[in-house]
Amino acid sequence: MIMINISNAYTGGYSLLNIFPSLGRVKSALLLGCAAIALSTFPDVVDQAETYISFLGALIIPLSAVIVADFTIIKKGRFTTDMLHAMMKMSNKLNRAGFVAIFVGVLFYIALPASYSPGFLAFFFTGAIYLAFKRSSLN
Repeated sequence: MIMINISNAYTGGYSLLNIFPSLGRVKSALLLGCAAIALSTFPDVVDQAETYISFLGALIIPLSAVIVADFTIIKKGRFTTDMLHAMMKMSNKLNRAGFVAIFVGVLFYIALPASYSPGFLAFFFTGAIYLAFKRSSLN
């Protein structure tokens, strides 16, 4: 159990390290471990974890749908050096169609009952909405 928890803190620390590279691997793992211990002192967080995770899924699933639809259909599975240079220069524009599609997808996910498999339906619905928005004036 200790090794599993250390491994989870270490991989979670890598995620934190991606956000704050100056922390270093050990400090980010320790920081995440301390945050996990602090959260465990609030029983409501632990007892209601399923609710929190469900709300997180309501955002992550539409976000994933936009990313997949954009890369596979809009960009046809290619990532060119020009796209990379645009990202490095921060000259890429705000993707309004993506934000609107994610917002609509989150509402759709929340509106569906659990028996309808909201994650599966919201993923495809959001992807379709995003493609429709990209082809319309929200581009």
